[in-house]
Amino acid sequence: MGNDIITGIIQKLRDTFGSETTVYVDEEKQELSEPCFFIRILTVSQDLVIRNRYRRVYSLDIEYHPEEREKIARELAEVADTLSMALEYIHIGDNLTRGTGIHYEVQDGVLHFFIDYDFFVFKVLDREEYMETLIQTGHLKE
Repeated sequence: MGNDIITGIIQKLRDTFGSETTVYVDEEKQELSEPCFFIRILTVSQDLVIRNRYRRVYSLDIEYHPEEREKIARELAEVADTLSMALEYIHIGDNLTRGTGIHYEVQDGVLHFFIDYDFFVFKVLDREEYMETLIQTGHLKE
């Protein structure tokens, strides 16, 4: 499921910023081709809702590394605003999923855009055996 979320984010980033947008996933940040995005799943949580229905939350950090590190405040603010609108809804498989908990911050000239995607998953339960026979009798009162 995590790979489907990342695929949806990559597709949305390329639709929004152009098909040549460079996106890295879970790679070391040594030789980046800037400007670029770096996607990382921070945490995944799962809570039982009822019987076999679970609520799963994926928290992600999408970093934006600008080409130049000087006078970047406006560029980072513009990219953050664009990401806020573009990543609110992404396609995960055939489903449209809404992002929540959107916030961002700038650290060392890099934009960190945080977003959560939550949805329900179902656990397949073993089928219980049914009764083999049932004998039922009835009487009428007179």
